[in-house]
Amino acid sequence: MEIIFWFLIASIIFIYGGYGLVLSLFIKKRKKPDLSISLSKTQDLPTVSLIIAAYNEEDFIQEKINNSLSLHYPANKLRIIIVSDGSTDQTTSIVKRFTNIESLFEPERKGKIHAINRAMKKNYSDLTIYTDANCILNKDAIRNIVKHFEDIKVGAVAGEKRIRINKTSKSNAHGEGLYWKIESMLKKIDYSFYSVVGAAGELFAIRTNLYEPIAEDSILDDFMITLNINIKGFRTAYAPDAYAIENASSEIEEEFKRKVRIASGGFQSVQRLFKRINPLVLPKFAFLFYVHRVSRWYYTPFALIAIFTTNVYLVFNDHSIYIFLFILQLLFYSLAFCGHLLRNYGQIIKGSLVPYYFTFMHIAVLKGLWIYIRKKQNVKWERAKREISSSIKDPTVSTI
Repeated sequence: MEIIFWFLIASIIFIYGGYGLVLSLFIKKRKKPDLSISLSKTQDLPTVSLIIAAYNEEDFIQEKINNSLSLHYPANKLRIIIVSDGSTDQTTSIVKRFTNIESLFEPERKGKIHAINRAMKKNYSDLTIYTDANCILNKDAIRNIVKHFEDIKVGAVAGEKRIRINKTSKSNAHGEGLYWKIESMLKKIDYSFYSVVGAAGELFAIRTNLYEPIAEDSILDDFMITLNINIKGFRTAYAPDAYAIENASSEIEEEFKRKVRIASGGFQSVQRLFKRINPLVLPKFAFLFYVHRVSRWYYTPFALIAIFTTNVYLVFNDHSIYIFLFILQLLFYSLAFCGHLLRNYGQIIKGSLVPYYFTFMHIAVLKGLWIYIRKKQNVKWERAKREISSSIKDPTVSTI
């Protein structure tokens, strides 16, 4: 039992960062592409389509369009396409006010994947960048993404997701921001070793000719699109200097729904991709896929339960070290519970943020598995409610 206990602890540490330290020993510094010459010449730049899927985004779409039009990229090389299927608010009418924005609208709502597949049928640009309607991109985001495609082995590029934090942000916003900060660090390591595994839907790009239509009942479009490209032997680069800033979920319950959906989609994606990711053909990518993604969905929640139960068993066998470790576990989950009680308030108990978000995230995975098993997840997602901040330039606002 002791061997099992320590193996479980070691495996959790390895999955949540330990593998990154191991990889660091084998990583050779990747030479960054130098486009200082070609980026200065408009004729050398590839054509880009910026595709924005928007459903009932009237609160954000005006700011999103203004932001998209202000990005530093030649207008004659950039198409901005907004797909709005089934919107019942003013989203479509706002989009139509802009003559330099292409609007693709259908009255029937069939889900984001259907909208993306439809937009891709009319897309002939060299590169395609996907971004959500409720996030803001930095001015040089497109150029900082494009430069990675100078490497012919790069088939996709993942941008960085950042969470906007202001003085009134609740504790869940800080937890969400911390999660993405850690995730960004791991993505840098993954890419330095070989490739990012999956991209955040807020901002990622692909070579258009590598696009493979996704089954329209898919939950994680960003994950499936990029992994289909990886399976073809291409890498996904990481571009931390191309970032999307998004408001945090307004309540932790909203973030919980999103995490449950991601977990449910993760189980669906792994089931569909499992046989296609062959460790003999793609050894480095398969390693990252199973350690960084699969283990978090299929292994970690159950390992945490097993650590607690085996610790109880060892305590009753009167091993003092295990009594101490059990007390540490009780303290960890007590702090998580305190974080839960203060989840929708600005107060943050020092030390409770990590235990709370870590625990809540794995509870969401278990619920996502239950929904996946019961096949109850709807591809038509009702977007999570986000905090409202006055402006991206608000001096009280920071990102994490």
